[in-house]
Amino acid sequence: MINLFSRYSEMEVNFIDNHLRKEIFIQLGIALIFFILVGLVVLNDMQFKTTVELNTYDQLEAIGSQNQQKMVQISPSEIYGSDWTLLEDNKPVAVYVLAPLEDKLVTVLIPVKAISKLESGEALSFKGFVQPLSEEDRKGVSEIEDLPQAEINAKLAPYMIDCFTHTQTWLGFNLSKILLYVMGIIFLAILWCVIRLLFPMANGANRSLAKYGDIAELKANIDQEVSDKDALFKSFNILITKTWFIYTGFFKTIVVPTEKIVWVYKETTSHYRNYIPVGKTHKLYILTSTEFAKTISFLNGKRVDRIIDYIFETFPWVVTGYDKKWDLQWRKDRETFIKNVEAEKRKYLQAEE
Repeated sequence: MINLFSRYSEMEVNFIDNHLRKEIFIQLGIALIFFILVGLVVLNDMQFKTTVELNTYDQLEAIGSQNQQKMVQISPSEIYGSDWTLLEDNKPVAVYVLAPLEDKLVTVLIPVKAISKLESGEALSFKGFVQPLSEEDRKGVSEIEDLPQAEINAKLAPYMIDCFTHTQTWLGFNLSKILLYVMGIIFLAILWCVIRLLFPMANGANRSLAKYGDIAELKANIDQEVSDKDALFKSFNILITKTWFIYTGFFKTIVVPTEKIVWVYKETTSHYRNYIPVGKTHKLYILTSTEFAKTISFLNGKRVDRIIDYIFETFPWVVTGYDKKWDLQWRKDRETFIKNVEAEKRKYLQAEE
């Protein structure tokens, strides 16, 4: 059984496979937690928007007096419009109307775009949430030409139906739909984790290893070198053996033969908020002769320095540090860059002999 809570738990045997399984289980656990949490939000939102058909004043009073967060639908035979509108950026966005409900008049705040529906003669139907009628909202229906003031005062219900606010969406999108898309993406992540468990070669680390020879033999070699603690450099999730550079992160695993590394350097980024420095992040770049550059992010810059120093001391032919001329050569003439590093390596090894 894999211990998910220790950094290395007897991983000298099947080191890479054990770590990959642990990495997948962690990712799978995180994805499942987010899938459940987002799903609960979606279910709550859908339940929140379950519509209750409003036919009697008793229904309105029951919902309003208990402050129930339920969406109601009212379908009046007629409505009485007012000139009181809600403005945003000096533009009318909603208007107050009165709708008869039995022997009462209910204040309804509807979007301006719904007026076109009224003018077209379509059947009236509005969805919204019941809330107490405030003094500000009461002003919206205090003067209506088609109704005497006395009748409004006598019949006006102490609750209103807000059919405007709930139609406002986040950046113009429906929240439930956005969350359903998010759930779909999370589901794909879960599916990908399952595929990686069932088919080991779906893991990038295994595909990367396969480029250098028989994967079983290479993993056995890694197990042997990781077991040799005297020749092992270890900095939390970075391991450097005689022939391997290994990064065992929670979200990615990097395995590179040290003989393929030609250049390593650190990149530091300063972060500011309102022109005030709030911290720094660091990246370790590992450039090899056979693959794309590998990058590893760190919060502690000294860790990156220790790793680069160890590589410089153990593999002195590798270019360490950053220089614009090296970057230019790498971009324009990578082949020559690699040949120069290999030539330095041969000189060093011959001198050692």
